[in-house]
Amino acid sequence: MTSDLYADHQILLTVPTRSSSDLRDLTLVAALGDITLTGAVGVGADNLNVLTVTSGAITTFGSTVRANDINITSDTTRFTDNVTALTDDIAVTGNVMLLGDVTLTAGGDAGDDITFAGTVDGGQSLTLVAGVGNITFNGIVGGGIPIWSGVGDRLTITSANYVNINADVTTSSGIIQAGGTGKNI
Repeated sequence: MTSDLYADHQILLTVPTRSSSDLRDLTLVAALGDITLTGAVGVGADNLNVLTVTSGAITTFGSTVRANDINITSDTTRFTDNVTALTDDIAVTGNVMLLGDVTLTAGGDAGDDITFAGTVDGGQSLTLVAGVGNITFNGIVGGGIPIWSGVGDRLTITSANYVNINADVTTSSGIIQAGGTGKNI
């Protein structure tokens, strides 16, 4: 399914998937408007193949997101729940706002990276799982709203080959890097 819109676009249903032998790509484009997905994207045992979202404004995911490869380009992407790329990357170009506690999980193999090109903000916890892929932050993390404003939760890196932090990071409860062979801070 491809949507090429110049106004706000809201999908109020769950985006189902097909059998693993018939995986589909989902591309959503709102050049000047918002994209809002209120239901889960890529639910079930099998997921979408490639999820590509392009919005000139705000993209909001109101539930879980599952696809083999996830590419999001938006001025601001808002996540409320977990994001999983089962066999490939998660790439977010633009700023990220956490509206709930979120875990981003990439495919886990070498080259299955998690990349944030813009800022990452939100008073929620963020957990990143990249397996032997890399994690890269190119923008300020927690500069507007520190990651998690409570006690106990924080920015957690469960696994990664290499962690690249190319800007300032602010959290209320610290950073836990449980995995990763290196870091560039």
